[in-house]
Amino acid sequence: MTISWGYYFRTGIIMTLPVLFVTLAALALRLSFTL
Repeated sequence: MTISWGYYFRTGIIMTLPVLFVTLAALALRLSFTL
């Protein structure tokens, strides 16, 4: 049973995107509050 790199790639993107989005949203909120 072999798992293709595409599967790892897709899983990595699915796990990374929400974290990246939350981080950017937190940064935007903090910037809007400090200004």
